[in-house]
Amino acid sequence: MIDDLQRLPPQALPVIRYLAGLERAGASEITGETGLSDRAFGKAIRALITRRLAEMPSPGVYRLSERGREALAAVEPDGARDQAPESEQGAAPEAATARRLSVLVAQEWVRHLPAKLMVGFDASHDHATGATRRLTLRVRAQGCVVEPPEHVLELPPHRAAGPVQFRLTPHEGRAVRVQIEVFHDAVLLGGLFFEVPVSDLPTARSAQFHALGAPVPLHAQL
Repeated sequence: MIDDLQRLPPQALPVIRYLAGLERAGASEITGETGLSDRAFGKAIRALITRRLAEMPSPGVYRLSERGREALAAVEPDGARDQAPESEQGAAPEAATARRLSVLVAQEWVRHLPAKLMVGFDASHDHATGATRRLTLRVRAQGCVVEPPEHVLELPPHRAAGPVQFRLTPHEGRAVRVQIEVFHDAVLLGGLFFEVPVSDLPTARSAQFHALGAPVPLHAQL
């Protein structure tokens, strides 16, 4: 089932995570909360249903299947994103003006082989208001080729944004320390730090993904 999640198009990730917190939801509700276009949502939900990760109990209404919940729990168990020490997260404590930065990454990378890094922001459930923010996500990793080095992401007041995809190819060392930084108007807001082991050959861990996350303040810290 983890393999099914890895093969999903990027548009499917915010959909499956949004449905995980609900009994069911209509197509318009899902697109409104995730920020996906109708076309992107159609591609995402087709992939989820084809892999039996989601179901359509009635026309235009969707829910996660038991298989989908089990697959999501395998890569993102309850509370797993909050288990990293705050010093490793490199972000300020959760606040009303913060949004959760989420990352999907393999548990191990293979030397000289490109690895996917999916980065986005979760939806906010506090009914926040305000303008859409234009953020820059920058990835740095010593001993890695990072393509592209940064992405620009539009973050709506309360809807999810992304994920965007980076490709990292490790070429030296036994582990890579990855730094994701979030900028607004060239000002650093916060980010996320984590380490990924590197092997010479593919292993079971290089095919298994897990989710990480940390709150990022939307205003520069004084």
